[in-house]
Amino acid sequence: MNSAEAASFLRVWRDGEMVIDRIAVATGFWRRALGLMGRREVPAEWGAGLVFPGCRSLQTCFMRFPLDVLFLDAEGRVVEERRNVLPWRMIAGPSETEQCLEVRAGWMPPLKGACLRLEPLRIGFDENP
Repeated sequence: MNSAEAASFLRVWRDGEMVIDRIAVATGFWRRALGLMGRREVPAEWGAGLVFPGCRSLQTCFMRFPLDVLFLDAEGRVVEERRNVLPWRMIAGPSETEQCLEVRAGWMPPLKGACLRLEPLRIGFDENP
């Protein structure tokens, strides 16, 4: 993993508790365009899944497994969550959506209304909120 990839991971916190210890940020044209398409599972090096900053909708074409999707506003509040989104679907969040977070279905507890804090993950450091 190069330094550019290392800088493209986040940790997700809710009320001082870490909810996701590692999630990849979908940066760059190809990572955003391809996401998890065609994969049998979320790659281990990506952690829990992907975050799409500046994104209000997702598609699950060419996916091989269902996803849980969180739509977050500018403050990190979960404005909507969609559970068990099957392959070959198009989904859009509410108008206030600023980013989408996708993980394998069934992996996260319900978080609608929760305020999440997404922090850069510095590889090799033990970080606390």
